[in-house]
Amino acid sequence: PDDPSGRPAAPVRTTGGGVPTGPNRSSHVPTLGPPWPGAHRVRHASLLRRAWCGTLAADASVCTVVEGRRRVVPARIQDVARAAGVSTATVSRSLRGLPNVSSHTRTAVRKAAHDLGYVVSHSASTLASGRTLTVAVITPYVSRWFFAQAIEAVERVLRASGFDALLVGVSQPSDGARPTFEPETLRGRVDAVVVLTVPLTGRELDGLRALEMPTLFLGAAVAGAMSVRIDDVAVGRTATQHLLELGHCKIAHLGGDPTEPLHFSAPSDRRAGWMSAMRAAGLAPVPAYDVPGLFTADGGRAAMNQLLDLADPPTGVFADSDEMA
Repeated sequence: PDDPSGRPAAPVRTTGGGVPTGPNRSSHVPTLGPPWPGAHRVRHASLLRRAWCGTLAADASVCTVVEGRRRVVPARIQDVARAAGVSTATVSRSLRGLPNVSSHTRTAVRKAAHDLGYVVSHSASTLASGRTLTVAVITPYVSRWFFAQAIEAVERVLRASGFDALLVGVSQPSDGARPTFEPETLRGRVDAVVVLTVPLTGRELDGLRALEMPTLFLGAAVAGAMSVRIDDVAVGRTATQHLLELGHCKIAHLGGDPTEPLHFSAPSDRRAGWMSAMRAAGLAPVPAYDVPGLFTADGGRAAMNQLLDLADPPTGVFADSDEMA
């Protein structure tokens, strides 16, 4: 193009290698065959460093110039195969860590992919394997401490194994009704499901089974399904027993929200453990000492103030969760 002064641009001269040498050398890009009229591609880093595309393109794989405009486009698997001197199938097997590829070839492919900045296409991989490489994580809360920690742990393990996490929130309707979960919405989107403590209805469980994919329940037990959980009754009993051994007899309990529509099992099980330990020690649980803390910090503070306002307050407190404590 003409320069800003209006003078016609001087003709561009190139060397035998296609590198411009004239006064307007920056307006020309070495070509390795235009993919469409008006476009020029450069696929080698050594040439990119001498091209007009600048610093960004110098470290990229492909620089495209269309009608005087420049842009960097991602490298393709064909580019890696050409650079490594192998087939695209070998590139795919090498980068996915599959067998039947020599260590020499695998190293060459990975080096070519690194040099070209090639990133494996997630959509192409899933189409080839028939897997989504994604696991659904069903959770009723995101901000609460336990659920945030559980989500982070699940996502960390999935990421290390090459999987993505699809977070599916089971939010409570504004009318206070029980939240609903539609398992059918996960079909074709995930390879497995992790359910965080959500007590599902029979219809929801049937929907999950109909998906015919691995399902794990964290913090809840479901017959016939994999689950990871602790014995919440034993938790309540052990914590209360500890306070009894310290010499406390007036022990209160900070529990969950009795109006919670999901009816989590942990609060009721831990309360049962508290009551069991008190009765085993020959002490009757005091109704005024059984206060809902809502499993939140604010709820725990309010519940504790309620206990301290009693004419005969407790000397020890068992809180069902860390946030309430």
